[in-house]
Amino acid sequence: MYCYSYIVPKKYVVSPETRLYWGDLEYFMGTGTIANGVCFVASIMAITCQLYSYHNYRNGVEPRDLRVLQMVAGLRAPVSLGIHDTRMVLTLRDMCRKILFITKYSTLSMLFITVALFQTSCWSKVTLKQWLIIGLPNSILWGIWNHYVHAIINYQTIYYYIITYYLESKLKAINASIKNISKYKDLAMNAYILLKIVPDIDTIYAEISEYNRIFWCKFLGIFWLCTDTIIAMVALIAFLGGEREVIIRVMLTTYMIIFIVLLIFIIQISDYVVNEPRKTYKLLNSYMSNTQYKPVMLKLKVQF
Repeated sequence: MYCYSYIVPKKYVVSPETRLYWGDLEYFMGTGTIANGVCFVASIMAITCQLYSYHNYRNGVEPRDLRVLQMVAGLRAPVSLGIHDTRMVLTLRDMCRKILFITKYSTLSMLFITVALFQTSCWSKVTLKQWLIIGLPNSILWGIWNHYVHAIINYQTIYYYIITYYLESKLKAINASIKNISKYKDLAMNAYILLKIVPDIDTIYAEISEYNRIFWCKFLGIFWLCTDTIIAMVALIAFLGGEREVIIRVMLTTYMIIFIVLLIFIIQISDYVVNEPRKTYKLLNSYMSNTQYKPVMLKLKVQF
């Protein structure tokens, strides 16, 4: 639908009725081609994520990062992922329930916001009959498009959050174990705990690297590039794009705020996974610097 503004030459005058048949949202909003550009970038973002997932499927790349979701769904034992704390599992389960519930209805709300945006934009430029018979079906089509695009983007973001929350929980558990070493005065007990913790650290770092390599580094690159572009375009329409109705500005600002929140959310949860290994390094370095007994096994080999 948003290709017509690029195909039709500027010298041709197209009536509002014809624009309504096309479902030309940018004409009724008075944004030029910027609104269609936003739709194009959002579509590219969603389609690219799906295509990369399909590429992995066709090449036999196992989505091992989804093991966390399989565990939450009860299809995999927590022990198989190195989780032995029941409280961690229950916390992860409750968090998934809440956040998936919120995502489901926030994604559904985008359908109604888009329908309202289209209908409000074309209200004053067409007759009531055209507004109901032609405008409403086109607005529903736009709403369905927006619903599925946001469903892909939002659920990918939520899956990323669940995976990072799981990794962060494991890293925090390891850091807590390192802190508890100082409570034991028995050097043999300290050595036993260290020899158990170090392979766990190596395993989770390898797990993070694997998840990043399989899919999530590409997703973050696509997400940041497209989200920054969409935020800039929507801000231009909402605040610098000329005169338009207040309700349209409010809807556009809401749309922009949603993407800003998503971007900040992604940056914040990514920062959690970066900071916890730094804490692990500081704790281990502090312990190894302040103790005279260092297990020989820790000096022999580092696995990458």
